[in-house]
Amino acid sequence: MFMFDNPVTPEARPILEPYLNGYEYRSSGLCFTSMYMWRDSNQFNWQMVGDYLCFAGISHLEIDKQEAFLFPPLTNNGSYEAKKL
Repeated sequence: MFMFDNPVTPEARPILEPYLNGYEYRSSGLCFTSMYMWRDSNQFNWQMVGDYLCFAGISHLEIDKQEAFLFPPLTNNGSYEAKKL
């Protein structure tokens, strides 16, 4: 794995979807289908960190540089607590 331990797989979908659908993130990339479709190109992987779901990946726009990125932590209810972040 690249940054986190868990790949985006069909078996992970029941864990991921409550967080991907837990808030209106307004990003087409933050849905299971998109994450799964781009999982290899972007080397997407995930990890639960406290109450939040975190995704990491490699930018497919600069794949020769292996530029890593993180999505903002995702919540399953749209609520963020500053102390927990």
